[in-house]
Amino acid sequence: MQNNFICDRNLCTGCTACFNKCPVSAIKMEENDEGFLYPVIDENLCINCGLCKKICPVNNVNDCVNTGESLQYIAAAPDNVRKISSSGGMFNIVATYVLNSGGYVCGVVYDDNMNAVHILTNDKQDVLRMSGSKYVQSYPGNCFQQIKEKLDKNIKVLFTGCPCQVAGLKQYLNKEYENLITMDLICHGTPSPELLKKFLKEEYQNEKVLDVNFRYKKDNWGTEYNIVTKTDSGIYSNKINDHIYTKAFAHNMCLRISCTECQFAQKQRTGDFTIGDAWGANKIFKAKRLYKDKKGASILLVNNSKAKNLFNKLKKEFKQIIPVKNYSQPNMQYPSAKHPSRDDFFEKNKTMTFRKAFEETFCSKKNVAILNHCWENCNFGAVLTGYALNKVCKLLGYNAQTINYNFGNEMSENYIQNSLFDDFFDFPYVDDKKTERKLYGHNAANLMKTDIQEYDDGYQLEIDLPGFKKDEVHAELKDGYLVVSAEKGLDEDEQDKKTGKYLRRERYAGSCQRSFYVGKDITEEDIKAQFQHGMLTLFVPKKEAKPVVEEKKHITIE
Repeated sequence: MQNNFICDRNLCTGCTACFNKCPVSAIKMEENDEGFLYPVIDENLCINCGLCKKICPVNNVNDCVNTGESLQYIAAAPDNVRKISSSGGMFNIVATYVLNSGGYVCGVVYDDNMNAVHILTNDKQDVLRMSGSKYVQSYPGNCFQQIKEKLDKNIKVLFTGCPCQVAGLKQYLNKEYENLITMDLICHGTPSPELLKKFLKEEYQNEKVLDVNFRYKKDNWGTEYNIVTKTDSGIYSNKINDHIYTKAFAHNMCLRISCTECQFAQKQRTGDFTIGDAWGANKIFKAKRLYKDKKGASILLVNNSKAKNLFNKLKKEFKQIIPVKNYSQPNMQYPSAKHPSRDDFFEKNKTMTFRKAFEETFCSKKNVAILNHCWENCNFGAVLTGYALNKVCKLLGYNAQTINYNFGNEMSENYIQNSLFDDFFDFPYVDDKKTERKLYGHNAANLMKTDIQEYDDGYQLEIDLPGFKKDEVHAELKDGYLVVSAEKGLDEDEQDKKTGKYLRRERYAGSCQRSFYVGKDITEEDIKAQFQHGMLTLFVPKKEAKPVVEEKKHITIE
């Protein structure tokens, strides 16, 4: 797979804004080895207009969210609507209004191959297929282009999707449309489409799966859902707590990596409306009766004046609306945490069944447990001890598991095993003599932490340089080594002019440097570099040896 620098790869949501916007169709969405789609630039077609970077929602988070305080409600549609909905039926009410206005609805359905795809339609039966949770990442395709065509003809459109997808549409359009209504979901995260298809194929073998209803309520709402799978041979029902796929989803084992660092998991929402399950409504006095009927209730956020005006028109369509204040869910505050075994789970799925991979990563029995107390700031003594205990246990033949005491700031077993000694035992190498420890006090040890990913055509390096500006970071080639350095100085004269007295001072002038051997056949033109949000990203291509290389070259950082 070819590298791209539209945004930080670990933050890329696959929203397709860049794919839809490219004026020369130089961007394609290609699947990685985990089954997620990423934009890939065809350099032969690219005209370097930079439009993809300019409109990327990850690069422009603040431009994508509503400002101001949202109005909050616990809402429930009539019983017949709620029965076919995941929760309170808000989507169906707005969708019906748009269709009756001669408009179109864009939402997610399963295609014939059980791919979750966005479609734009004015067919009521297609809209009915959009109801219910899909529990997998959807693909918008070229829907953004189709939506723009309708909007430009003054046709009303409702778009619903994850917050990142709503942000992608808004960035693609790059202007406000009064006839566009957007609705974002309170999103737990999006699992791999390929893992879902793999699971279904393994579980139902020769049967063709036609549909999966992850929220078959059967007059029950809450923890009593059934997952109903329809095949060409019959209908199968499983309790939600007995379903392996939903267990993996609930424990964040199969989520896209960007979901664990989601920029849109916050109170400021991307959509005109925000909807989700009203978990905790039973604690709100006026909502207790609604919660007990077990037909579902939605948390509804009205995020701007356009949404407020429409909501006032639609109030009569609801069975019940209860104003609330300060309602929140975890994914309205922060992203879902990455499961410590997430990467191992994906790796095992390459050679095992979904069920077996889950059992060996999540359900495997451990005969030794190591309790690791995780501090807010990394305690390297504790980490070292945990690492040593884990290694000794495994050398003795025990199946050891590190348990993290503080879930909110957990360090994975993988972190304990690998992060401390990468510089001592593995390539690349860092020379501690070239890192001035006083630069960031005790946090200096975290400078220039580097991740290296290998692709078919090269290597991507991601180097943490928090607190540095782009002009303080330098990269150059010297004798076959890629040398990355950063230097920060404080203007003492300016500091002396200040009347304030320092109570604590940990930041001083200093520098850090790290070298990576890339070979003498690599030139500065071959290496691409980008500095953004305190991270330097470099891509070094795999290249056959050349007879001549200049001794030292500078690399331009974008």
